[in-house]
Amino acid sequence: MKIWLHLLQADLQRGFSSAAFYLSIILMVSVGVLSSGSMLFSREYSVCEIISFLFAGSGSADLLIMVFPLLSFSLTYAKDEQEHSVGFWIVRSGTKRYMHAKFIVSCTMAFFSVVLFFLILTVILLLKGHPLYNSNLEYLHEGYDALLATGHPVIFLFVYFLHYGLGGALIAGCAVWISSIYPSWFLALTGPICLNYIALRLISFPYGDEYVKYDFFRVENWVQGICVLPGGVWPTILGRIAGVLFVCAIFDILSVYNVKRRWHNA
Repeated sequence: MKIWLHLLQADLQRGFSSAAFYLSIILMVSVGVLSSGSMLFSREYSVCEIISFLFAGSGSADLLIMVFPLLSFSLTYAKDEQEHSVGFWIVRSGTKRYMHAKFIVSCTMAFFSVVLFFLILTVILLLKGHPLYNSNLEYLHEGYDALLATGHPVIFLFVYFLHYGLGGALIAGCAVWISSIYPSWFLALTGPICLNYIALRLISFPYGDEYVKYDFFRVENWVQGICVLPGGVWPTILGRIAGVLFVCAIFDILSVYNVKRRWHNA
């Protein structure tokens, strides 16, 4: 346990001190500002509206969730393999400890990069004079919008940032799993978005009442969208947390298995 904690601490220090982490945030903020378009120059649009627009029609969600967060740490295992430095750590700590630490830190760094991007973008919009939200608009009483309908914009932004931060963590876990199959940083960077596009085209369910009823069947809601669960805000965000943790646990187990097999056959 002590060895694993040291590995975790070392990887966290490496992640938060790396230029790639801050570069990923700068790139996300740049894309977020550019994607806001004319809304950025009109103060009649609120912060909540502009941020929601990023995932509702601007087309920038792929970059903000599936590409840029991976730059922070998720490509590290593939780079370490290509630099032949993995063996040094595995011999001293064991494959399981090494990969668990690498996986957890990759997901953590991706999560924080997305959340920090949202926080910085929010501050920029507030400094430009945009209101936090428009109380005169009629919001739907479902999903996270119910918080705006009841006058709780700060809580709305909190759960919204948490939701998409978890999406970044999910994609980071997928990237580590892909790199454990074939240690290429380019494949780890592009693989998750390719798998998402393949799933969008291969996995389909009949349209109609049943398809709408089971919103979690929609592939577009797994990462970029919001699967609204019955019961309102808290079942929705708790369902998101549970779903991401479950899938990430599977990716983690498969990553450890793949690396163990590679080093056993080496």
